[in-house]
Amino acid sequence: MDNWILMAPRALNNQPLGEQTLSAEQVKIKVTYVLLTNFDALCYAGELPVAYPKTIGRFAVGIVTECGEKVYGVEKGARVFIKGARPCGNCLHCKKGDTDNCEDIQIAGQDFDGFLRDFVVCDYRRVAVLPDEVDNFHALCIEHVALAENIYDQLRLPAGSKVAIIGGNATAGVLAQVAMYHKLIPIVIDDDAADLERMRHAGVYFAIAADDELEANVAEATSGMNCDAAVYIPCSKINPDIAARVLAKYRTLVLDGMAPMKF
Repeated sequence: MDNWILMAPRALNNQPLGEQTLSAEQVKIKVTYVLLTNFDALCYAGELPVAYPKTIGRFAVGIVTECGEKVYGVEKGARVFIKGARPCGNCLHCKKGDTDNCEDIQIAGQDFDGFLRDFVVCDYRRVAVLPDEVDNFHALCIEHVALAENIYDQLRLPAGSKVAIIGGNATAGVLAQVAMYHKLIPIVIDDDAADLERMRHAGVYFAIAADDELEANVAEATSGMNCDAAVYIPCSKINPDIAARVLAKYRTLVLDGMAPMKF
């Protein structure tokens, strides 16, 4: 059974899984789809700290093959999303039961074993049963969508507000789609022509190059007012100064990423 383990930067080995036993509150899942992202690439390259050895793969869906006797709400044969983040259990918030505000969120593939393997055994509360209308491909994007929705909720912008998204990767694409769903106007800024073209193909009207004409093009898109908010994606590695250059005075800048980055 496959189990892809990162032993050191750029040292990825396939080591067969050993025998896996279940506790009363655990489920065993046959992994069917894994989404490899920039986060996994950064871990592989050694740009993010990893507690080696570690199985990579942060986002996955699968089929439940076994259930412990104290598992509730999850049945054998269920199609599930495996949660790729969990609270540390050690910080003050976790010890008070406030795990939503954990100070040291643990990430699959970095802090605990990820999902690029044939089978996963985990606590049944770490999976989400998928409804029939959500296919496997879209289920892999659940965390991206949840992050984008949380940003929208926190910004509290009225319809028609213009939001700069600095970076043109998959996370930016989800953010732009969520913004348009809520009747905001995304302005995606990137230094890669192919990424910008993908944004335009996805229906993002303002996909602007990070070049010498940036301020003029953003001013044209915003009628000279600049943006009502800006979301900077650190793993894009674009100069973060761009966010300040396109943001109106006294507006909010969000740092959004699936991985911590030093910049």
